[in-house]
Amino acid sequence: MAVAEAIDLYTSRFGAFLARRGHTDPAWLTTIRKNAFAHFQALGFPTTRDEDWRFLPIGPVAETAFAEPPAGVEAARATLAPFVVRQMRCTQIVFVNGRFAPALSTVGVLGKGVLATNLDAALVTDPGLVDPYFTRCACYDKLAFVALNTAFTEDGAFIHIPANAVVPEPVHVIYLSTGTGPFVTHPRTIIVAGDNSQARIIESYGGHDGDRYLTNAVTEIVVGENANVEHYRVQRESHHAYHVSNTHVFLERSGVFAQQAFTFGGAIVRNDVNAALGAEGINCTLNGLYLANGTRLVGNFTTIDHAKPHCESHEIYKGMLDGQARAVFNGKIFVRPQAQKTDAKQTNQVL
Repeated sequence: MAVAEAIDLYTSRFGAFLARRGHTDPAWLTTIRKNAFAHFQALGFPTTRDEDWRFLPIGPVAETAFAEPPAGVEAARATLAPFVVRQMRCTQIVFVNGRFAPALSTVGVLGKGVLATNLDAALVTDPGLVDPYFTRCACYDKLAFVALNTAFTEDGAFIHIPANAVVPEPVHVIYLSTGTGPFVTHPRTIIVAGDNSQARIIESYGGHDGDRYLTNAVTEIVVGENANVEHYRVQRESHHAYHVSNTHVFLERSGVFAQQAFTFGGAIVRNDVNAALGAEGINCTLNGLYLANGTRLVGNFTTIDHAKPHCESHEIYKGMLDGQARAVFNGKIFVRPQAQKTDAKQTNQVL
């Protein structure tokens, strides 16, 4: 299938998707979806002629006619077991093929006022709580895959931690893909940590070898003043699957954010992490480990924007490659003229 035909396929589905979502989506979300899809049509899929994609060709992703994910798939607990962190008490929010699976999810000790649920439910019960944060960090005007996710996302995790709250147990969000495919899911994760709050979030993506699909994920994280968020991202997709992720983080004054990202699966993988340090006294850590073998292609692209003075950022990415596998690392650190006394360190090592 040509790229133009793939875009036409998404266009033909979009009207039906809006009609189906019209029963639950608030008006503001419908408007955002329409705007995002218009941007996707204008942008098209990125190619190697685009500077940010020069070393990571995604022709197979853009040219594949991905179907909608299989409906009504209820993975057994045994199927889910390899992706669960054993011997750890936590709240577990599970999605199968992009849809919330309540039978596989568990709620642990969260704390007063903490909300950890699926996005679709939050849009019904309290859309006003979601509104300020949906697309707050992840802008879709220049990023085709973010635009596509924004237009087509059906569900995902919504975690809201009020000011001064400490979540004693981790919250584990699991996105499991299963089916013959090829199909595509667009999971959306929104994490909001209020002022002086603390939380640990694990975000996992998994699939079974042999399954062919595309995961187009977007995560938005807002770290409030003096808040502390530990974020773990574990990707163990099928080695025949494609994975494109965009993680966008905004930190307020004296906020602390640390991400540990692990990439073990996927035939073609692109992970983008963008952190905006929008006030003074912020500490941001981005660490990553990636393993690839065979003919797999893994790309990690990070951007840390020091917009204000007296902030620190630390970054270490390490990778191991075998066979004909290839990897791309592109780390950018911006230090604005007003961002005096910035301390920024970056390291990338590949074996």
